[in-house]
Amino acid sequence: MRRKLLGSELSGRKCALADAQFVIARAHGFESWPKFAKHLLALARKGSPIAKFETATDAIIHGKTATLKRLLKENPETLKRIEHEVKVKLGLPVRESEVKPEPVSVAKAAASEKK
Repeated sequence: MRRKLLGSELSGRKCALADAQFVIARAHGFESWPKFAKHLLALARKGSPIAKFETATDAIIHGKTATLKRLLKENPETLKRIEHEVKVKLGLPVRESEVKPEPVSVAKAAASEKK
């Protein structure tokens, strides 16, 4: 990482905007601020694949069964993405025979919304 931005190293020093953005992005699990910003933009577009994925995971976390059923009926591929993401996050083995869901790019999400 660029440098340690937490702890006693910052006492009395100024923090550059880019450093703060980097820390925020990393705190949310992203490699960089641009990737985090793209994710937020896609999340803000109602009906985007990223928004659907996040809504589905929120439904799982909060026990919103009806919402989850509706989302999975509308887009069954979401379930495969959720399963893959959970396995990766938990460090569980992912079999080679499993089809790795294609990550949703912001460009693809925007293009599919225009159709």
